[in-house]
Amino acid sequence: MYWESQPARSVLMIQKGAVKVSQRGPDDNDVILAIRGVNEIIGDEGVLMGEVRSATLTASGSFTATSNLKM
Repeated sequence: MYWESQPARSVLMIQKGAVKVSQRGPDDNDVILAIRGVNEIIGDEGVLMGEVRSATLTASGSFTATSNLKM
């Protein structure tokens, strides 16, 4: 899905399942920032601001999303 520091080129809308949003901490361990679920839009800020991804998204089990914007 998305990896921290990856160029932000698309926005996803979660249709089924959930994703874990995490960042690499100063001790090199993952820090969980949020869990996002159905009907949530993710990745929009990086695309709108022209920035790289600030976090990594990992699917939690079965997951379906629609990429509703491509840059």
